[in-house]
Amino acid sequence: MKQDKEKSTVNMEDEVSRESAENSETSEKTGESSVSGECGDKKLRGAVIRMAAAVAAAVILLAITAFAPVMLLKGPEETEAIQNNEPGDFVYRDIYAILGFYADDKGKSGETMGRYALVPMNGELVSVHFTKRYLESADAVCDNTYDFINGRAEKLDKYVTVEGTVEEIGEDASALMYDWFGANKAQLVEMRMIADTEDYSDHLSDYLLEVDTVKSHNETYVYVTGIIAAMLLLYAIVEIVLMASGFYLPRTAGAQSCVSAGCGPDGENEISGEKTEDEKSEDYEPEDKE
Repeated sequence: MKQDKEKSTVNMEDEVSRESAENSETSEKTGESSVSGECGDKKLRGAVIRMAAAVAAAVILLAITAFAPVMLLKGPEETEAIQNNEPGDFVYRDIYAILGFYADDKGKSGETMGRYALVPMNGELVSVHFTKRYLESADAVCDNTYDFINGRAEKLDKYVTVEGTVEEIGEDASALMYDWFGANKAQLVEMRMIADTEDYSDHLSDYLLEVDTVKSHNETYVYVTGIIAAMLLLYAIVEIVLMASGFYLPRTAGAQSCVSAGCGPDGENEISGEKTEDEKSEDYEPEDKE
């Protein structure tokens, strides 16, 4: 009887010890799950913030250029006479005739960086502001124009295609244009290029084609801004896809402990090919011998 009581006491102690261990393990798992959940929430919040920041930055970049990258992506529209367009329109045109240049852009070293030309369009003379890369072609078109007028060429067979933004001509450029026209009006009338008139505005348009610009911004700047904005939007889309797929959601504590221990689906250690210590203890328990 005494021996049976001792065995019963030992069994009760074992049960109490086992229950205590199970409660401790459950508490640890609960703690791990709570920590995992908090970590997952932080990751998700961080992803939302990064996505929102990327979208906001892209919108700001597009807004400061008046959404010029979108217009550049669509491409310019062909025009026959820019005076029929609205300021801000992004257009392109073939230039077959140039009557002269009335102003130059000079760099710091004195190099010519651009020129303002008078181009006949639909009965008027319109200003075209050529950039440096077009200067050689513009000179060739101007020479061919006067060769044709003076009978040295059979036709206007040279041209240059330009694209840019339609703008209203500024006061300084307008004053230079009127000065040039006044100095050359008699020759233009003699060559029958224009009719004689005292009102210069009958022939001179107030519109200007600003070459290599989009919404008054340099095309290179617009290209760079558009690429950066596109990359930011692409990053935001990637973050949205990751959030939708549950990438930032917390995993279960059991899955995390199993992954960290290198376990397979059957509880076996994938690295050593052995089972975990918990499963070893559950495999076999010897019976108490009486």
